[in-house]
Amino acid sequence: MDKSSVFPDRHIGSVLLVALLLPGAALILQLLLWPVVQPFLWFFFYPAVFFSAHFGGLRGGLPATLLSVGLANYFFVDPIHSLAVSAWPQVAVMAMFAIMGGLISLVHQNHHLARARLRLALSKLADSEHHYRAMFETAEGQAFSFPPTAPATPLSTGDVLPQYIPEREFRLLAESVPQIVWITNPEGENIFFNQKWVDYTGMSLEESHGHGWNIPFHPDDRQRAWDAWQNAIHHNGTYSLECRLRRADGSYRWWLVRGVPAFDREGKIYKWFGTCTDIHDIKAAQETLRHNEKRLRFALDSLQAGEWQLELDQLTAVCSLRHDQIFGYEKPHPGWSYAAFMEHVVAEDRERVDASFQQALSAQALWDFECRIRRTDGDIRWIQGCGQPRVDSSGRRLLVGVVIDISERKRADIRLQDSEKRFRLLFEHLPIPYQSLDIQGHWLDANQQMADLLGFASPADMLGGDFGDFWALECDGFHARFDEFKRTHNVEGELQLVRRDGRKISVLIAGRIQRDLDGRFERTHCILVDITERHDFETRISELNIALDEKLSQLKAANAAKTQFLAHMSHELRTPLNSIMGFAQILEMDRISPEQREMLQAINQASADLLHMINDLLDLTTIEAGGLVLQTESFQLETLLGQLESLLRNQAASKGLSLQVRCLGAEPGRLSGDPLRLKQVLLNLLGNAIKFTGRGEVSLTVQRLSTDGAAIWLRFEVRDTGIGISREVMDRLFQPFSQGDPSITRRFGGTGLGLVISQRIVEAMGGRMGVSSEVDRGSLFWFEAPFARAGRGTVATDAASAPLDRHSLAGLRVLSVDDNLANLRMIEQVLVYLGAAVTAVQSGRAALDRLRAAPGDFDAVLLDVQMPELDGLSVAREIRRDERLSGLPIIALTAGVTAEECQAALGAGMNNFLGKPVDLRQMHRVLAAYLKPG
Repeated sequence: MDKSSVFPDRHIGSVLLVALLLPGAALILQLLLWPVVQPFLWFFFYPAVFFSAHFGGLRGGLPATLLSVGLANYFFVDPIHSLAVSAWPQVAVMAMFAIMGGLISLVHQNHHLARARLRLALSKLADSEHHYRAMFETAEGQAFSFPPTAPATPLSTGDVLPQYIPEREFRLLAESVPQIVWITNPEGENIFFNQKWVDYTGMSLEESHGHGWNIPFHPDDRQRAWDAWQNAIHHNGTYSLECRLRRADGSYRWWLVRGVPAFDREGKIYKWFGTCTDIHDIKAAQETLRHNEKRLRFALDSLQAGEWQLELDQLTAVCSLRHDQIFGYEKPHPGWSYAAFMEHVVAEDRERVDASFQQALSAQALWDFECRIRRTDGDIRWIQGCGQPRVDSSGRRLLVGVVIDISERKRADIRLQDSEKRFRLLFEHLPIPYQSLDIQGHWLDANQQMADLLGFASPADMLGGDFGDFWALECDGFHARFDEFKRTHNVEGELQLVRRDGRKISVLIAGRIQRDLDGRFERTHCILVDITERHDFETRISELNIALDEKLSQLKAANAAKTQFLAHMSHELRTPLNSIMGFAQILEMDRISPEQREMLQAINQASADLLHMINDLLDLTTIEAGGLVLQTESFQLETLLGQLESLLRNQAASKGLSLQVRCLGAEPGRLSGDPLRLKQVLLNLLGNAIKFTGRGEVSLTVQRLSTDGAAIWLRFEVRDTGIGISREVMDRLFQPFSQGDPSITRRFGGTGLGLVISQRIVEAMGGRMGVSSEVDRGSLFWFEAPFARAGRGTVATDAASAPLDRHSLAGLRVLSVDDNLANLRMIEQVLVYLGAAVTAVQSGRAALDRLRAAPGDFDAVLLDVQMPELDGLSVAREIRRDERLSGLPIIALTAGVTAEECQAALGAGMNNFLGKPVDLRQMHRVLAAYLKPG
């Protein structure tokens, strides 16, 4: 079959014109829509290639494909001047488009060939129909009049009638053709069907007579068939329709139904002659073609490539625009040939490319190659090309293929190779062990450090071995842990491993799983750190910590013993001191000579100094145990300063010193804080200043620094003109039991605790303390502390100096209980002096017997806490259990003055607490509260 039969009415020039115009129109539409919606790059080029191929087959499709690729690359794809991998999708899509264009062209070429064969068959059938038509036109309207009475006149169409054909021969001819033959009258009523109709439809001629021919039509095609028939009758034209007819087995097949009218001498239709041709296989082929076209379209959408076609006899080539753009041409380049292509190939690659080309020609096989080309702009690019040999319809030997720019892929491969080299270098010189395991836990890779860790000579000795074989027995099962690792994707933890030499080591392991694109396990990557030494060190540290804990426990026990010892010593010292100070105060109440009064004052001063040292020891013990608790109450700073001046004036005057106490600026007014602790700090500082000053003055200055919200910051400065302090001594001032010069202890005495206690009290208040001094020029001790503003209320006062009024407790009945006879006699004499009625007993048991015998004989009980056999706490609990004595006031007398001891006394049911040595004025104030009004 020659080209004229395939494309009977299409000149090569018109085919090429369509192949150029359609991609150009697609480009214009793409450019118009691009700024608005930016459609997909090949949105309009696919229809251009499709219709060009449909119009001209390979002659139209291939040029349109090459031109489309070139135009798309020139107008929409940026030139590839970088090593970015992002250009690969464009290259792939263009290559796929080129391949799909070639396939579309090939499919349409085959489609045209099939249609040409079909036209040839239909043409032959038409010739037969003309013969039938001429034969029946001689019948002059009679249905089956064979032979006609006379030759017929030629038709108006110009056809020449054939020779006379008998009816029998016509029937033989109708039955011999492969089509269904039918004849109808002008109204479309069937008057003839050959046996093929009966065989296919299973309908008899009687059932098919008249309009029965419409019965086998598919329900969706019946109306369409009838409308086509009416249109043919109306226009006196040819009837042609593709429809589905039901076969005798109930299935439907596609048929081409064609009918031509037969005209009488007056030009009227008197019969219709027609055939039905089975085109079901052709329709199925067309459906397969459409499906293949869709697949081809998808492939073209996914690949970008430049197409080329090389004529092997002349070695001339035709290439697409995309192909030319890969080589640096902005517009289609007409002079392509094999030689022109080889000129672009770099010199180093030409011999290899030509050898592969010659081998492909000799073997009639696929030509597949990679090489470097030099573009027209001088840029070097990598390309991949492939070509398939074939022979076209004219017998020309061709090599048809595509070319893809793979520069980015090549550069990526180079970068990957460099990265792999760097990784391998890093891997081999990694300072920590590394390993890679397969899904069974076998070694795939390892570095030298990993081999050294387990005692291998090299990593090669490890490959294929089982990592689980080196787990220590005390570790959990390797495979169970490894399965958990594969589920959780990572692992971190500590392991015990056994080296090849049998030595156990401890390691930290951290690993991650590598998976493929489908999520399947590929391998693990793990790093390990040898922590054997650290583990041994931690074991030693743990042992040392245990030993340290034992030492700390011993120190705590020793500290507790020290505290208990100090508390016991305080009690033992306070008990005789209570008698000394008490009796001295009693003697001062009597009329005595000046010499006796002076001796009593010396006794009182010595007792006060001894009591001060005892209190310092207890305060330091409390502070070191973290038990310092500040009280909060309202006080007047001016009153407190006045009390200090009154207490220390005589002491300063006895040394010929001037004592100045002043408050600079506006008076702060009523404050809230712990006045007793503040007074203790100021007494320590002023006492030290008076002690270490031989002449001159001692001053206390108070000034307001700032007001921070509700708090007032005050600065207290104690300045003296005494012996001063050297720099070396000042570094040790605030250390317990420390004095800078041993001679100071001999000259002035003291324990060295006052400054330490004062500093801790100030820090507990939230303040700070400091000192500045010069030797022989005096010292300045200062501290700053915040105090809250106090509201209106009772202000603490000091009744220490209030005189005792004789017989002021007259009428008060007191039971005094103490195991120490001297203390008992001292308390008794004081209370008798004050007018109280006193009953004294020396044991707790005697006190309980006396109270139970006469529950109403006493108004209050002075009860010593620490007594043999039955102590004061037990006595107090027994008293509270007796309903008759439940309201009797109990005042504790104890040498233990800690907060815990005070709380224990109150918890046992006592009403108040008096520490030893007892201050007689304080005891008077407490007992006066229980004096019944007379």
